[in-house]
This record gives sequence, C-alpha cells and structure tokens, in this order.
Amino acid sequence: MEWIWIDTCCIDKASSAELSEAINSMFAWYRDAQVCIVYLADVPTLGDPDPRAPDSPFRRSRWFTRGWTLQELVAPDPHMVFLSREWVPIGRRAKLADVIEEITKVDAKLLTTQYTPAALEELETSVARRMSWAASRQTTRAEDRAYSLMGLFDIHMPILYGEGGAKAFTRLQMEIIRRSPDHTIFAWGPHALLPGPMRNLASASPGGDVHSFPLLARSPTAFRDSGDLHAVSTDALTARFNLPPIAFPEYHETNHGVRIQLPIFMLPWSHYMPLFCAVLACYRRGAGSDDPDACADTELIGLVLRKMTSDTAYARTEAQLYMHGAANMGYTTKLHTLVLRESCDIEDVHASVQDIYIQL
Repeated sequence: MEWIWIDTCCIDKASSAELSEAINSMFAWYRDAQVCIVYLADVPTLGDPDPRAPDSPFRRSRWFTRGWTLQELVAPDPHMVFLSREWVPIGRRAKLADVIEEITKVDAKLLTTQYTPAALEELETSVARRMSWAASRQTTRAEDRAYSLMGLFDIHMPILYGEGGAKAFTRLQMEIIRRSPDHTIFAWGPHALLPGPMRNLASASPGGDVHSFPLLARSPTAFRDSGDLHAVSTDALTARFNLPPIAFPEYHETNHGVRIQLPIFMLPWSHYMPLFCAVLACYRRGAGSDDPDACADTELIGLVLRKMTSDTAYARTEAQLYMHGAANMGYTTKLHTLVLRESCDIEDVHASVQDIYIQL
C-alpha cells in the first residue's frame, strides 16, 4: 500500500483552500480507499471483548457520537475494520452491522453493502432518515453539523466558518432540494395525529397568536423523530385525494421562499385565524402497505400553515395539535401552488414546530 491518509493530521487547517477541498472530498476518499481502519482509543481489548454485550465499551465508544464519524461509518467498503485501543481487531463493519444499527440507527442492510444511490433507493432511505442518523451527534464547531453531512447527500458547497450552524444547515438543505424531490426534508419536528379532538391550538381564542417558523430545520436535531419516514411519488399522493396529477412535480427556491404544488385543505378548528394543512408526498414507516406508492391506509404527513399577504404565500406555524383517531377525513382538498416562506427571526425552533400525521 503506497499511501495512507489520516483525517486528524493530514489536513492543514491553516489553509482555508485545503480545508475546503478536504471537507468536500473526504467522503469520496473514504469510499474509494482500498481499506479503512477505525481506531477506537476508548475501547480496550481486556475485559469483555464482545462488542455485542450490553453496555460494552464498543457500544459506549465516543466515536459513535461524533458528527464527522457518520460519513466515516457509511462511506467505506463494508469490510472496513475496527481496532481496539491496543490495535487489536474488533471486527469488520459488515460482521458488526447488527450492533452498529442498534447504536447508530443506520440500517444494517446498508452497512453490509456499498453506500450508493442504488442502495439508498432499494432500501428506501429517505432524506429525513439520513438526517435522523445525525440528530444526536455533536461537533466542536457548529457549522460542522452541516458540513459533515455533505457527502451523505452527494453535495458540494463552499465552507464558510463563521456563518453559524443554522445558516450552514439551511444552505445544505437548499442544495439537497435542488437535487432531490424527496418531501421528507420538510417533515421535521415532533408529530401529532389527525383527526381527533383538539386539545390545544394557539388560534383557538380571540387574540391568540400563531407564530411563523422557517420551512427548513435549523439543525439535524430537528429530524430526531423523522427516521421512520418514506417518500412517495406525487402521482400516488394526488391520486389519494382524487386530484389531477402534477404536470411538473418540482419545487424551487424563490426570493420569497420555496415554491411548491401540494394538496391543501383548511383546518376546521382554526376559527379566529385560518390555518391550513399542506400534505407532503411522504408517509410514516411501518404504517400501511410496504409499497411506497400505496397511499391508501397509510399516514401521510402534513404541514400546518397560515396564509400570509397573498393567496399563494404561506408560513409554517408553531401550532400545537394533539390529534387521535383513524378515519377518512373527507375534507375538501385542492391542489394549490404555494410559496412557503423560509426566512424567520427565530433561530432554534426544532423543539416547537409541529407536523401532523394525517390518517387516511
């Protein structure tokens, strides 16, 4: 073997050009390497060497909590090897896939193959699911929570330390939107079930205030509860509501927000300030049929919106909806072109924004 590259000492961080090149290239370097070795300095060989043992040093390794190591885990060949503190082999990724899935939530099937677009499609690994893998991981610099995910989505973009974590993560999501039709990127935040009895809604009383929130998440943490979401085709979505197919199912960024065409209906409980539900082309994993295009009997995801100054401009809200039950809602639904506002004055809102499951 002629060359070896170690991320902790082979990048001249004093050179912004070299740092940017390394961050944009390292996923490919891991993927194309003849062999990748993971040295776990906090996992001793002595004691209980079985990595599958409950509370084993392998399970507790800090390596599984760092933001940058997510791409180091999924990018290489499945035969990448883990070494203990004493440089003793613990095992290969493919052989340890089951326990690594328990630790990281990354699909074991994906860990036993090469990380490729074909593999992601076969395993129906949505954008939200990949984001959820990083929800609990930490980085020293706030921006690195976004930069460390670029390779997972095949994104290349400028590295701008100092812009802040929220802006870096928003830039990453906008780049993903330009390349992928996957609506799960909008399905972040905690969820409640619709229909059912309304327990709490800010606009349910005169003078109640409904705040606007950004369309896109401000950190991967917002996707903590979105790992079980699948994308569906827009044809399947519109067919479920007996609506005509969307001729050009695309969405794009404008100077006012993201322009997108979605089924939409008015929420009947929002008496003092009209609120609307825009239904996304995605559903919750494990609900209904395994066929990703079978929308009947599945829980689709909707965003609670409030109308802005024009007929097409809407903003995401903080409306807290707690819904239960399962029945065909029968609401009057239409296909509408929306401009969903992205800008917002609130920086960290991942714990407040509420999606709703729509039981169909």
